[in-house]
Amino acid sequence: MKKFYPDIRKVQIKTGLWTVIIVLILLFSYLWLTNRLAMNSSYTLFIGFEDVNGLEVGDKVVYRGMEVGRIKSIKAKEDRIIVSAGVNSDITLKEGSRFLVADSGLMGIKTLVISPGTGSAGLNSNVIHTGSTPEGMMNMIAKASLTLNELQETLVALRSPGGLLDDSKQLIRTADGTLQSTETAVKELKSEISNAIARVDRLSAGINDVLQENREPLKNSIADTRPLLAKINGTLDSLRTLSDNLNATAKTLHSGDGTAAKLLNDDQLYKKLNASIENLDTLIKDIKANPKKYVKFSLF
Repeated sequence: MKKFYPDIRKVQIKTGLWTVIIVLILLFSYLWLTNRLAMNSSYTLFIGFEDVNGLEVGDKVVYRGMEVGRIKSIKAKEDRIIVSAGVNSDITLKEGSRFLVADSGLMGIKTLVISPGTGSAGLNSNVIHTGSTPEGMMNMIAKASLTLNELQETLVALRSPGGLLDDSKQLIRTADGTLQSTETAVKELKSEISNAIARVDRLSAGINDVLQENREPLKNSIADTRPLLAKINGTLDSLRTLSDNLNATAKTLHSGDGTAAKLLNDDQLYKKLNASIENLDTLIKDIKANPKKYVKFSLF
């Protein structure tokens, strides 16, 4: 071969290089064409989750129970996880669609589930949508375990000495004692009320007996009361007349008319009357002292 092709080594190297170049061109062309076809047949949605619960790139995207795409990427961004999902272009999502991560089997395989929305407009694929907190089987089992632990702790606290059960028993015993005391008090109160009613009945019976025995005297007393009331009314009328007369006399004396009024109101007359009375007293004293001076006796 070297006789006919003295530079065969170079030819082999060139042939190998061209072969590799052609294969790479074909491979890149295939990848580019596949990517273009995929881009033309699907669109990308971006969903933000607080927790993806083990979702991985390549997992299914399910809509109404049907696979409509795959997870393309999962990236952490600030306080949430951004998931990009490729969805078939023939699937039209409406506003209000919900996104959540769920289990697709017992082996822990995850799936991005899209619940259809009820809006009238189409879903905007250029914004990051908010996904619901995943409720996978493992999460449910973990929550159930926490709930069981809390329930067990609660039961232990209930059964422990001085716990709620002991307090409830003590409360029931106290309530029983209180009820018994209340029943005793009610019985005593009933007895006292019965005695009081009996005393009232006896008193009423006694009053009725007294009224029955003294019915005639009471009737007579009531009959005699009417004339007495008439006499009292007459006396009151006389007293009213006397009061009117006294008022008139007082007015007359106060006005100064008449002898009595002058005696009451005239100072000069009062002084003369006093002087006359004093003279009369002096005369009486002198008569008593010297009776012979005024009285003379003659026998013959």
